Amino acid sequence: MPELPEVETIARGLTNHLLDKRIAAVDIRCSKIVNGDEETFRRLICGRKIEKIYRHGKYLFLLLSPEPAVSIHLRMSGQLYLSGYESIPDKHTHLDFYFQNYNKKLSYRDIRKFGRLEIIPKGDISGYIRRKKLGPDALEINRGSLSTALKSSKRSLKALLLDQSLLAGLGNIYVDEILFLAGFLPFSTGNKLTGRQIEKLFNAISEVLQQAIKNRGTTLSDFIDVHGKRGSNQFSLMVYGQAGKPCAKCRQPIIKTKVNGRGTHYCAFCQR
Repeated sequence: MPELPEVETIARGLTNHLLDKRIAAVDIRCSKIVNGDEETFRRLICGRKIEKIYRHGKYLFLLLSPEPAVSIHLRMSGQLYLSGYESIPDKHTHLDFYFQNYNKKLSYRDIRKFGRLEIIPKGDISGYIRRKKLGPDALEINRGSLSTALKSSKRSLKALLLDQSLLAGLGNIYVDEILFLAGFLPFSTGNKLTGRQIEKLFNAISEVLQQAIKNRGTTLSDFIDVHGKRGSNQFSLMVYGQAGKPCAKCRQPIIKTKVNGRGTHYCAFCQR
């Protein structure tokens, strides 16, 4: 599933290429991809310019001028990429945006068809985020808010960091990497952390996410950027997917277990 760094990579790529482009037409080949009526979706966005591209957590927002906005959630296997107008879509490419005076189209591809595009009022993005029960973005949360969220819960750190209502944008890959960098066991509880430990975790969240964005995301299966290229952060992963391999720091084998029903990777020596 694309997590914050992957969606941020897409947001930056689309900003570089589609800002101020006017949507000329939309070809929808799978109606379930679009929430609501297809004809209403087309009517509300065709003729509008893309004014801004914004991300919160794993959600992407296209702000159109004068109205509305389009919310995009890629879910498990969604892809957004630019291709030539004449390129032939495969059976998993369910939607194309065409633009005036631009020789590329924006395609949405999704093997599992779990992703969704939805029309919302441009001025209601904050309300939409609240209705989706999303907490602060993982790159924008402050230490105080993170401390409050952790200190008030006896749940495991793994469960807390995956909870989108507390912190939006993290998934299994980056939670494992963050906890390794911070040096905390995934099943230790949030309310046991000291102020200094919370600061260490706060810094690890930023460092891991910024590195992944710099590496243009992690591609383990489906993720591609807007040019159809794979990310490279998979070559920098320290624990995720490394079960049985020697830890890069201490050479002890990386352990894989389940925490709150999720596959979890950690080093028993480096994480205490």
